[in-house]
Amino acid sequence: MRLTPRQTRFMNARPKRLRQMLMDAGSEDPVIKKWDVQQDDTERWVVPYQLDFISKKHKGKVKSALYMIEQETCIRFTEVDRTFGTDMPEDYLKFTDMGGCWSYVGRTGGRQIVSLGVGCKELGKAAHETMHALGFIHEHQSFGYQLFEIYYLK
Repeated sequence: MRLTPRQTRFMNARPKRLRQMLMDAGSEDPVIKKWDVQQDDTERWVVPYQLDFISKKHKGKVKSALYMIEQETCIRFTEVDRTFGTDMPEDYLKFTDMGGCWSYVGRTGGRQIVSLGVGCKELGKAAHETMHALGFIHEHQSFGYQLFEIYYLK
């Protein structure tokens, strides 16, 4: 998982400063941007993607990960490919090997890399990084996590 510089500032802020930062950000300027996607005829949200520099074997695993997400959510993935003359959408996920397993959190705009390097081209890891690209973050790292105190009663 990779964060934008702005997301990093939010993650590193102390609780008092974080509260103010979250209030200042508001809904017009979200820290994690949602995908601006269209609904299809099944009323599912469509996220375009491209598979690049990935073998047929690994393409199948990535496609299985996307299918798994489709089965459990209102999201549908649609593959786009420049080699067949398909118009590339403005924003899309590009699965490729950029070294390591990572993706930015939420929509960054334009071509968004989901890196599946050596040891990452498995269904679980592909699904995990795709969920980051869709805007999901690890719960223990979420913004505001440090705003709450947990008390254990004995």
